[in-house]
Amino acid sequence: EIVFKITDTGEGINKTHQKNLFNAFYQIDSSATRTHSGTGLGVVISQKMVEMMGGAIKLKSDPNKGTCVSFNVILDSHPSPSPRATTPPLRTLKQKETNVLVAVLEEPTKRVMTSHLRRIFKDAVEVKWADEIEELIQILKSSPPGHFTSTFIDTSVVSEENLSLLLSFLKGQGEVIMMNCATQRSRITNLFAESERKCRFVIKPISHQKILEVF
Repeated sequence: EIVFKITDTGEGINKTHQKNLFNAFYQIDSSATRTHSGTGLGVVISQKMVEMMGGAIKLKSDPNKGTCVSFNVILDSHPSPSPRATTPPLRTLKQKETNVLVAVLEEPTKRVMTSHLRRIFKDAVEVKWADEIEELIQILKSSPPGHFTSTFIDTSVVSEENLSLLLSFLKGQGEVIMMNCATQRSRITNLFAESERKCRFVIKPISHQKILEVF
């Protein structure tokens, strides 16, 4: 995981504008005489790109003091070539064969999930992937009750319209874990509020420890 921070000492952004800054085409100064150009899409596009890499973008700003924009991304790691470099071994779980279903769109998140699950369960895990809600439902329909120990679902895959349908197919399966950015927590909680089915949350970016805590 790498965290980037960009800080300036400019005029800053007030709270009202901060709430709307990640809305497409939003302009802090929309007057005809404004001195700054742009379409209001740069921040939104940046947010989407960061989320595709399993991260989140944050903004902290104080008027007349400056602004700090930070984001984190998950990248593949490579072992150090130095024989002297030592790191503590990652904790693993000794369990019988575990079946995990993962519904996620972003390829970087898929790679991260695969790496962590293999390291946690060694060869005792079978992972099935779904890129969209229809594929996820089809896998659940063709699987016997109790087949999946856990089902990880990225919030980008599910919506309010198809959540109730999805929950009906998740009955009889193991725990449901929603993967979401911190800003999406309240929305997902509301979606599950009227359902008898409970879920847990894993805040992106996904890490070895976060997955381990689920099990």
